[in-house]
Amino acid sequence: MGVTRYALETGAKPGRFRSLMAAAPGGFELHASGAFFGWARHPFAASAHEVVRALVREPDVAVLPGSLFTPSDERYLRAVLTKGSAP
Repeated sequence: MGVTRYALETGAKPGRFRSLMAAAPGGFELHASGAFFGWARHPFAASAHEVVRALVREPDVAVLPGSLFTPSDERYLRAVLTKGSAP
């Protein structure tokens, strides 16, 4: 992939996260997004680790528990748009 194409695709990702998460699908609320990831609050009483264990079985889902970054972030997930994610 050329550098220009990569830069254009990377620059479009924050908008894609915001667009995909605008209606809070499944109760997930997007709190921040960048070129490579989104920071979303999950709606479940379960820990972030438990939610991640359930989500990684879904196609086109790449997530990490927020508590890997900050121990108090048990209600947050770091989500990455995969190549197969809907536009």
